[in-house]
Amino acid sequence: MSASHLLYYFKGKEAILEQYFANVSVIFLDNITRITTNPANCQLTMLADFWFKSEASTKQEIGFMLECFGAAVNDQTLLETKAKFDKLFKTELFGIIAATAGDDGVQGDDEIGQLAEITYALMIGLRSSAYFSDELDLEGAHQLFCKTISRFVHAA
Repeated sequence: MSASHLLYYFKGKEAILEQYFANVSVIFLDNITRITTNPANCQLTMLADFWFKSEASTKQEIGFMLECFGAAVNDQTLLETKAKFDKLFKTELFGIIAATAGDDGVQGDDEIGQLAEITYALMIGLRSSAYFSDELDLEGAHQLFCKTISRFVHAA
């Protein structure tokens, strides 16, 4: 497709980026939502597998998402898409943690919300760190995530 053809549908490269980011966000959220349809005792592992091992989240897709996160600092439309993505992602994490924690000591929505926030930060941080660290690869990030989150959920 020629650049002029693209510009017929989009006002510029920013509009293309915004639309693509919105579409990729939906794909990620749909995959995470599907995880919640599985038995509770499998959900955290499935989440870790999706985020750190899945073909659905290739290095290019995660790299693109991280670039959009950075660009959202100065782009209002990307910022709104990112904020919506974060909110929906954390809502799904809240459900996964609530279902997984069961009676293992997690008390109340506030604590589950805090664990969802920590889980989200840990996922984003470990996935991006695996690209820039000589000591941590995706498999190591996966193992560290699972080990850490299981401690939080079961020790809270």
